[in-house]
Amino acid sequence: MKPYAIFEFKKLPNMVTRYILREHEGADIVGFPAVWKQRWHPHVGEKYIAFRETQGSRMQKRFTHALCLDKNRVVTGFNFTPEFPRLSWGDYRNDAILIEFSDDMTVLTLLFFKGMKEHAYSLFQRSCR
Repeated sequence: MKPYAIFEFKKLPNMVTRYILREHEGADIVGFPAVWKQRWHPHVGEKYIAFRETQGSRMQKRFTHALCLDKNRVVTGFNFTPEFPRLSWGDYRNDAILIEFSDDMTVLTLLFFKGMKEHAYSLFQRSCR
């Protein structure tokens, strides 16, 4: 199965949690990623996503990490497994997402699979073979 959208982000060296969009292939996804709107920001107009540890007891009970948009709107929560410490899966709206970080955690790649939300984990398992 092929993703219908692929997003590649690069970590901004001067920001702890922000990754800026470097490449995008395939379909546009409504409301994704976030866009810097503050006029004073050095990356105004550029697209980004935030990667952080989860906050808030409800989210922390299920997930160790989250991908967020502006104003900490959560795209998806996820966990890393010991066997695959840089790979994970999640969902956004009705889509499944496969999440892959580079070894040094500076590049984040997201693969979107249309309408596959309920099959995100099985897609992850297949990708790890």
